[in-house]
Amino acid sequence: MNTPSRFSLFLAHCVAGCISALSATILLLQSASAQSFPTENFMNNGPRSNRVNLVYLSDGYTSSELSTFSVHARDMNTALFATSPFKEYRTFFNTSLVHVPSAQSGVLHPKTAPDCPATMPVIRPTTYFETTFDYGNIHRLVVPRRTDKINTVLAASVPDYDQAFVVANTTEYGGSGGTYPAATGGNTSSFEVMIHELGHSFAYLADEYWAGPQYAIEKPNMTANANTTTNKWSYWLGRGNIGIFPYSGSNAWFRPTQGGQCKMEALGRPFCSVCAEAIVLKIHTLVDVIQAVSPTNFNALTAPASGTIVFRLTLLKPDPNTLTVRWLLNGTPWGSANAESVTIPVQNLVVGANSLTAEVVDATAMIRPANQPKRTLTWTINRTAPTSVVADASAGGLSIFPNPAEASFAVQYESSCASANGVVEIVDMAGKQLFTKALGAQRVGQNRVALDIVEAHLPEGAYLVSITTDCTRQTGKMLVSRKR
Repeated sequence: MNTPSRFSLFLAHCVAGCISALSATILLLQSASAQSFPTENFMNNGPRSNRVNLVYLSDGYTSSELSTFSVHARDMNTALFATSPFKEYRTFFNTSLVHVPSAQSGVLHPKTAPDCPATMPVIRPTTYFETTFDYGNIHRLVVPRRTDKINTVLAASVPDYDQAFVVANTTEYGGSGGTYPAATGGNTSSFEVMIHELGHSFAYLADEYWAGPQYAIEKPNMTANANTTTNKWSYWLGRGNIGIFPYSGSNAWFRPTQGGQCKMEALGRPFCSVCAEAIVLKIHTLVDVIQAVSPTNFNALTAPASGTIVFRLTLLKPDPNTLTVRWLLNGTPWGSANAESVTIPVQNLVVGANSLTAEVVDATAMIRPANQPKRTLTWTINRTAPTSVVADASAGGLSIFPNPAEASFAVQYESSCASANGVVEIVDMAGKQLFTKALGAQRVGQNRVALDIVEAHLPEGAYLVSITTDCTRQTGKMLVSRKR
């Protein structure tokens, strides 16, 4: 028997990738008659509500052969997560096996396709999903025909699945894409076929070889637009092997690679940059990189009278980690770059409503900068005015001089306690904050800070200047007067 060429296999796969019409069936609700089969959750990386839940279903494996199915599916899974970009995002996935026994072993082969090997006989085993060769008159197009049964099995056994994959029990070469992709489990190329078919089904990728005009459609890696400026993968042009190449069978449709440079064209190749980006973006549509936060109260969080508030993120990170974190307090950057927690001294909050925003971006080079997913969380923090306010500058140990001030002035004040942080604030007589500055550690006794009127952007007028430490808040009135 001649070994099938890669092109002939992928031609079959391309036909399979368009079986989506078959999979338009609406997922049935689980009913009392729906049969549940043993489910094995063997790769658990976190809560199923925030992971991509990949499920392998067996077909053509009898009860005594389900251990073989487990080996085949686990080996496929190992190969998948050794392949970029699935490798980098492995922890974003959970994987399960559903052990569905068939009455008889094998895969249907009606021998109706013109390219059937002469040595392969007609085979008609009774299998649960009726997976068959020769679909669409292409021998290697292996398709599970009973999508209705797949629907009910998934609804009964793993209703929270995101992607299902059928493993068919034969050593013959074959597979297909579509909503429920499939591959044979016992062939030496099964791993590569499975990964390619997931490219179709999971990320909606096209084949990067020509399979006929009936399969020409706009997809992440297929387009009718050859304009180098407006083409959908223009960012990647000239990076590595990416270009705008006509399909060998059509000058009207284009692909990002040629000559077997992408797994969507040839087995054993990596995904090209365009396809890898599409896969990572699909993962991000199903998984939130922010797994947990503290505090959990985002609206109307009330600040204590003094001290600090700690805010934390728990992140789900690719490997290597490509997440960046930025914190903004009232619109101004705060804390260290990429810190997963920040500490906010209460005295650094303005009286009234404050906002603290955390921005998390997946800055992976596999996604063009304009497409990099950004996740944003904002807390609203309310701070009430301290009660220990001194009404004028001559009381409570706080003095401002010169007063009126023309260019600069100093604030001298007493602190009754050692304080890790202090802050000076200037507001106008209507209460609008005009200037704030952190002062750092404060000692017990007399402290002094020099301020510049130009730096504070203060026009002529009257203002309230406040000094806040961990133990007190003192306020004095000052005037700004310009020389005539």
